[in-house]
Amino acid sequence: MTAALSRPGLPVTTDRVKVTVRSGWLRRKPKVILDEASTHIAPGQFVGVLGASGSGKSTFIKTLAGLMPMSDGRVLVDGRPMTSAELKQDRRIAYLPQDVVIHEALTPRRALRYLARLKGLSPVGGGIRQAVARVAERTGITDRMDVPIRRLSGGQRKRVALAGELLGDPRVILLDEATSGLDPASEGEMMHLFRSLADEGKTVVCITHFPDRLALCDKLIYLMQGRVVFAGPPDELCDFFGTRTIEEVYLAQTKREPSDWREAFDRTDAGRHNALVQRSALTLPPRTGSKKPATSGSISQAITLLRRYTRLQFADWQNLLLLLLQAPVIGLMIVLTYGLIRTDFAEVHAVDTKEVLFLLVLAMLWCSGMASVREIVKESTIFQHETRFGLRLVPYLGSKLAFLLLLAFSQALILVAVVREGTELTGHFAPQLATIGLTAAVGLALGLLVSVAAGSSERAMTVLPVLLIMQAIFSGGMARLDGTVRLFSWVFVPAWWSLDGLRATLSPTLTMATYPNAPGHFQPPILGTGGPLALDLAVLTLHGLAYLAIAYLLLRRRA
Repeated sequence: MTAALSRPGLPVTTDRVKVTVRSGWLRRKPKVILDEASTHIAPGQFVGVLGASGSGKSTFIKTLAGLMPMSDGRVLVDGRPMTSAELKQDRRIAYLPQDVVIHEALTPRRALRYLARLKGLSPVGGGIRQAVARVAERTGITDRMDVPIRRLSGGQRKRVALAGELLGDPRVILLDEATSGLDPASEGEMMHLFRSLADEGKTVVCITHFPDRLALCDKLIYLMQGRVVFAGPPDELCDFFGTRTIEEVYLAQTKREPSDWREAFDRTDAGRHNALVQRSALTLPPRTGSKKPATSGSISQAITLLRRYTRLQFADWQNLLLLLLQAPVIGLMIVLTYGLIRTDFAEVHAVDTKEVLFLLVLAMLWCSGMASVREIVKESTIFQHETRFGLRLVPYLGSKLAFLLLLAFSQALILVAVVREGTELTGHFAPQLATIGLTAAVGLALGLLVSVAAGSSERAMTVLPVLLIMQAIFSGGMARLDGTVRLFSWVFVPAWWSLDGLRATLSPTLTMATYPNAPGHFQPPILGTGGPLALDLAVLTLHGLAYLAIAYLLLRRRA
């Protein structure tokens, strides 16, 4: 027996909605992608949105979901005008995009339970278990709940994503090409599922490109260059455009301009009825807003996100193992290259020590940066989607930081231990580990910043090596830095402070060694004394905090 969801749908009305974006070089040229779109969707209707490519279908759906800010006009939900921000945060409205918005490494059971907690569903009395079981039964995935989502078929993955949207029992369901990429059989099953949700009273709006399924809809909205040129029953669409099949509509629409089609529609019986319903919806007294749904607190979100992120990392255990192996492998390469560097010749000892410390810093920045550089950008679509139901930025960043810091400190401990043991690197172990550990944290923060700023994983992997090469050049480990270059390193290069902190852990005899018989009256030390260590650690901390602050601000802007 199918588990029904309880709350009925809501009416949605668009009143001359206009959406304008900036295009062209420097985004100076305004472009209208939704042009005075007016229509009314009754509660419990299953509405199909059609139109040629670029007609504004996705923009229409995203505007209803609050993801595209309106330049003009109004969207009314249940008779109440709402801003784009209010639409985005309204839990009564569910939005399922075309892209994957669920972690495919998890099983449906775990993914849905994490989502339920993020949405603020109470776990008391098995509430989350019951809610997950209900939406799983409703979407027909009960027998696939413990199979990793990545192993499911395309249709089954869409069902899992839809189940996630049904958590919380929304009253309006917006589907942005949710059936794209599916075979005809799977697409038909999904459309019948949407139809059944409407039969239960939900308001369902769906973009579709399959003409054979349009008879399932109560109403079709046809868009042309951002204008609603038709809004009526499916069996009247072909009559209006003067065609025999829906496929021919896409060719027939080119015979007139969108404004001419709209005027022609307004003169039809369906157009007059649509205008009457539209006016009635706009003249109804506005209803009070619904009670704001419960949202999980920051601590609860942080725990949920950390548990989910940890499980995701262990689900990809091969990648996690490779990240952990980087430190000992690089450490062994350093050991094999330099061997035992302790010697009675102070200048030789100083030269080898300087190079080993330089490699230690660069290796640590590389390991920690690589561990974090893709961790946000690879799930940017999921992050954007989860902000709709109250995902907070601090718990989101904090959950990643907590796990990755443990990984980075483990790498630092292994790297320092291997290099010290294999090369007999002198100096105090604890301050060296503290310096390299803090360097790892800075590299981790830098990787997260790049991950937020980059638009794709490929860009992130291109930018990070350039930044690491900059750290190498301006660290002072390859050449002496003076004047403006030295000032630049102080301000922008944490590797400089890492090397300075490591030098402070060495004995004065080693740090003051110079090249023998070198020309000139004064020769600077090969290593230099470095320090004070407390200042080096403090500046490294400031660098890491600055990177995290910028990453937070960029995330906030995206959200």
